[in-house]
Amino acid sequence: MGYHQSSSHTDDPFLCAVGLANIRIIEEEGLVENTDEQGRYLKSAFEDMMRRHDIVGDVRGIGLMLGIEVVTDKSTKTPSVPHASAISQYCRENGLLIGHRPTGAMSGNIIRVLPPLVLKREEADQALAILEAALEHAEKTVSYTPQPGTGWM
Repeated sequence: MGYHQSSSHTDDPFLCAVGLANIRIIEEEGLVENTDEQGRYLKSAFEDMMRRHDIVGDVRGIGLMLGIEVVTDKSTKTPSVPHASAISQYCRENGLLIGHRPTGAMSGNIIRVLPPLVLKREEADQALAILEAALEHAEKTVSYTPQPGTGWM
């Protein structure tokens, strides 16, 4: 006797209608194009920040899924969880929610930037101003003592 697994929404026409409505909204509001435009704008601004700040080791991503690698300095590319944590906390305290997990499966020195698809230029500029201030704050306030061969204390 075979086993059959189902759910209460199998073959539900309502869910199909919701999915089609979402696709229509994405197309009508130009969300794919906005994602490309705003993503390029943010990534370019992050790359400028990387040139100005020694604690930004790399910028990567596509569209509105971006990451900023935080390091002790560009030459060694040693991950800096304390700097990333300070950046994350400063951003949060100033109204900007960014992705950062100091421990766990995600690398603790990566700041994830995942804004909504409807992001407007003015909102991007506000976020960039907060992030710029957070980088400056982290550079001024975080001290560290690297231990030979072990990374962070």
